[in-house]
Amino acid sequence: MSIYQERCAEAQERMALEGLDYLFIVPSSDMLYLVGYEGHITERLTLFVLPVQGESKMVLPAFEARRMQSLATFFSLETWEETDDPYKALVKVLGTDAMRSIRVGVSDQQWATFLLGFQETLPKARFVQGSRVTGPLRIAKRPEEIELLRAANRFNDAAFTEFITMPMAGMTERQLYDRLAGLMKKHGQDSVAFANPYSGPNSSLPHHIPGDRVVQEGDVVLFDFGGRYKGYYSDTSRTLAVGRTPEEFEKVYNVVRGAQQAASDIKKPGVPIGDVDIAARRYITEAGYGPHFTHRVGHGLGLDEHEPPYLTSDNHEPLKVGMTFSVEPGVYLPCRWGVRIEDTVLVSGMGGERLSECTREIQIVS
Repeated sequence: MSIYQERCAEAQERMALEGLDYLFIVPSSDMLYLVGYEGHITERLTLFVLPVQGESKMVLPAFEARRMQSLATFFSLETWEETDDPYKALVKVLGTDAMRSIRVGVSDQQWATFLLGFQETLPKARFVQGSRVTGPLRIAKRPEEIELLRAANRFNDAAFTEFITMPMAGMTERQLYDRLAGLMKKHGQDSVAFANPYSGPNSSLPHHIPGDRVVQEGDVVLFDFGGRYKGYYSDTSRTLAVGRTPEEFEKVYNVVRGAQQAASDIKKPGVPIGDVDIAARRYITEAGYGPHFTHRVGHGLGLDEHEPPYLTSDNHEPLKVGMTFSVEPGVYLPCRWGVRIEDTVLVSGMGGERLSECTREIQIVS
């Protein structure tokens, strides 16, 4: 039995618990997880139909069949031609169930047009979020997934370690983006998801869009960078100074680093997820910068850049072995500069480990 058959079997067990008759999965991270198909969502319907019992099928355009054939070892293909109504192919797959009051989980990431099509084609069906099934399956990573996450984070580490040996003053944010992105690919990432530099006052914006601002001596530059390796994402943030550190920078940097360590230390199985956020927030608040920590402390990482668990103070779900998530507290002083330090953390039976390890010491570059 392949790993994808195992995952689909687990999904069927979960479907039974949720009272679902079918799971409809369009090209997405869920399809990659369940089938291994690295497709992309378009206006043409491609749909993995997983019943709670019995054989699964893939509805897809006929010209894509050869591409899918090597994966179709435990499911069959139902194709439709360019001038066909793809929903008729879906009805054929469902048979008499198409006219029953079935309960269907649908992809959270699908386009609304597909849900509208399902509703029109299956008027008696009730549709719910498919993440009721896939979420619990994906939230704790398997050993093979953890190894891919480790690799993706190692590539980030290697790229940034080389990157900070190069001068930055006089370069634009866009140029720094291109340089860091190139190094990430050089060191092993299949693709670059983001390699964002936020310089000077732009670093006081947690999600700035890099532009043509020229980096100057005395600037703080915040880097938020992540790549994708065999489907799995990394996500790292580091903050440095160019030429010299501005007033108060070292104090704020050390507060953020302390908060990041305090939060990273709370990664034992059974501890409420919200305690990770609370630990960082308490540390920053006690240092006098509470109002300047304006976002949650982190989010899950895996086949999506952002996925459960979400690390907010009101999340009472317990940490579980295999969970991987970012820990990224920050302090943002409006119109001046900001500091963020972010690593990917794994929860293990021993308490946990950091998957990203490039230096967290203050760096002053030329």
